[in-house]
Amino acid sequence: MRPKALILVHDTPARQQAATIVAFHGFDCIVSSDVDDILDRLWEADDPFGLICVEAHGLSTIDLDTLIGIVADDWPETRLLVTSCTASGAAHPHVRVTEQPLTADVVSDMLGSR
Repeated sequence: MRPKALILVHDTPARQQAATIVAFHGFDCIVSSDVDDILDRLWEADDPFGLICVEAHGLSTIDLDTLIGIVADDWPETRLLVTSCTASGAAHPHVRVTEQPLTADVVSDMLGSR
């Protein structure tokens, strides 16, 4: 069984590209509509998600801070990648916040598979 990944990217072409990139790294991708949807899916999942990719464009700082805090505290084994974000990164080994867009290189760096 392949690990699962949640993707939150609002732009359709970028979302499709993100799903392709994440699937290339061995994940089954599930597209989320917003931060609340991600949290609902995490709380309802029988198995933990291996990766969450969030494009920060259009999301409030409060939503991002809430997501980062909850994932880091409640699912410390889940890797969280927040892209296109100028906020500072969380001090957690599985959380990465970057100003870069979601690209294959950024995902590879996050997963340590370069």
